[in-house]
Amino acid sequence: MFGLLRTILAINVVAYHILKVPAIGPYAVYSFFILSGFLMTMIMQKTYGYTLFGFKNYTSNRLLRLYPIYWILMIVTLLVIYSIGNDITQKFHPNLRIPTTWKEFLANTLMIFPGLMEYPTRILPATWALTIELFFYLLIGLGISKNRKITLVWFISSIIFTFYMMFSTKAFAYDYSNLLTASLPFSLGAFIYHYREVLFSLLKRSFPLKISLPLFILNLVVSLSLPLLENDSLVWKLDFFFATLNIALTACLILQLQNIKTNKKWMKLDKKIGDYSYPIYIFHWSAALIVFWLLTVQNIQISKPNNDIVIFLGALVISYIIGSFVNKFNDKYIERLRKKNRTVKDAGSLTKI
Repeated sequence: MFGLLRTILAINVVAYHILKVPAIGPYAVYSFFILSGFLMTMIMQKTYGYTLFGFKNYTSNRLLRLYPIYWILMIVTLLVIYSIGNDITQKFHPNLRIPTTWKEFLANTLMIFPGLMEYPTRILPATWALTIELFFYLLIGLGISKNRKITLVWFISSIIFTFYMMFSTKAFAYDYSNLLTASLPFSLGAFIYHYREVLFSLLKRSFPLKISLPLFILNLVVSLSLPLLENDSLVWKLDFFFATLNIALTACLILQLQNIKTNKKWMKLDKKIGDYSYPIYIFHWSAALIVFWLLTVQNIQISKPNNDIVIFLGALVISYIIGSFVNKFNDKYIERLRKKNRTVKDAGSLTKI
């Protein structure tokens, strides 16, 4: 039951990038990381298992989930850049450009960007975060969240390292663009999976979904006011508080959404909505570029705030349309391959389903 949540988080990232809405982009990425830690640990525990056979199928399915859609949208974006021209493209986003060296082509093809968001050429700019996802997918597949004890060590170590980095660099904020500090949200996701029964029991009694969900939304809304404050000392303290609250509330929502009982019709709809989160997240800069180009070529005079809103809405519409096509391709061809690789544990052994 995470489809709607994933797509809302993806839209938050778009609003952060295009509308320059404060905070919600990094908050959404952290929420994505927590959810990934939870889900990857769950499927390793329930579906694949920690054998060479299970790891092979897990890895294969992760690659099939990410790369075919990514490559299609990368090719579409290259065609868009080629049609529009580098001058307009560079004006819109400095990293959104055609690679000029074989290293840049390789990094973009593999979706592995040295330096992450600092890498100069990213055909799909937001995909630096997927380099982090791939890294922790690998660690989880290798067993970093195999059981409670290992996961607890990972989680505590991540907390200690994160706060060490904060105090040593005097940057008292969660760095979602750092490969090592991103360990915290992934380990938290794995932690809440292993302790889900006791944690959900506590939440059910004292902090139900009807409280956690409004607080999650309220926290995002209130955090938007931070740029209005002139006291820098107060801003970083409040930013740290809101970011921490976002992490905690995301963990609560994941546990509560996991335990929602609903009918198959809603589950199917939720999955369909969630299928758009990936195309929206990785393609929104390309879609926004198309709208920006249309406005530029037609020389439509729109005030700056309205111009951003038009680009934002246009980017969502185009991402939805393109996402519909790639999702159909994925359902028709890629999902068949993924189903062949799925396994289930049965009496200590692994059998195909």
